[in-house]
Amino acid sequence: MKTSKESKILIVHNRPQFILALEATLNKPNRIFLNATSGLETMAMTKIDDVDLIIMDCNIDDMDIISLTGLLRIQEKTKNIPFIIINETPTLFESYFHSWPTDSVEFLVYPINSDRIEKVVQQFEKNDFKWAVKVK
Repeated sequence: MKTSKESKILIVHNRPQFILALEATLNKPNRIFLNATSGLETMAMTKIDDVDLIIMDCNIDDMDIISLTGLLRIQEKTKNIPFIIINETPTLFESYFHSWPTDSVEFLVYPINSDRIEKVVQQFEKNDFKWAVKVK
């Protein structure tokens, strides 16, 4: 497991209190947290900084999740960043994400179990945030 390299995790949610709670839950010495409260901020943050993982809520104010993840997937710098997507009903987006590599996206349902999200983040860290691109 990678322990010496810092992990940059971008948390995207329209409520700052959720971002703070998630940062507190996942706080480890090797993790650096960035945050965004909108799709536009997410795009800006990924241009400014190298992000290893994006944790995002499905309900951001200025952009739907399909548009945002689609924009991130077509840009060279961000196309291989894995996602943890949080929603009340994960099946809502499964048809869109089913063609993605299975180890590039993870769905979690509210209320978030702190042990579960920690295990998912650790798994991405263990794999050094890499996943195999599906060849069509």
